[in-house]
Amino acid sequence: VLKQGIGEGVNGTIVSPDGKWIAFYWWQWDGKKGSGAEHSVRIMRADGTGERTLFNVGKKERYYIYLYSWSPDGKWIAAMQQGQGDYGAILISTETGERRPLGIGDQWIFTAKFSPDGQWLAFGTPMPRAAATRVSVLAVNRPDSQVINLVDNAVLAGWTPDGQGILFTRMRNDAIEMFLLPVAQ
Repeated sequence: VLKQGIGEGVNGTIVSPDGKWIAFYWWQWDGKKGSGAEHSVRIMRADGTGERTLFNVGKKERYYIYLYSWSPDGKWIAAMQQGQGDYGAILISTETGERRPLGIGDQWIFTAKFSPDGQWLAFGTPMPRAAATRVSVLAVNRPDSQVINLVDNAVLAGWTPDGQGILFTRMRNDAIEMFLLPVAQ
């Protein structure tokens, strides 16, 4: 069990694919105005034991880390970091804590989901100059990979279990509808 004290917080918990680990964003504020807070990403076993820090960004003000998806093999976490010089979509190694930029520049991502085989990451980003989001994919194990924009004005829901399709929602005629987009890998 994770115990939280005064001036501490836990956000963005996600569970590993095997259900044995929990990753979370942790922060601790010392109560002094303008002093910022310590920020880190940590993991622990689902039974509350074995807590360890993957990385610590130190003391900063207005810093956030959003954890979105754990890779199927349990080795990476897709996340978004925002604040004071660190901004962008990253992969975090669950073994070493290494942070690897996803290569999509300084785009904000709203959500991200690994494909069932762990080779692709589907994610949602804001569309330029529009109050809407776009669903895109990126091959995560290829350094030269380019973002492939799939559908505009949509919200990512996830992958089909076989990885051959991406589910997304879209508002149409005052109703939220779900669609399946077949994808070839």
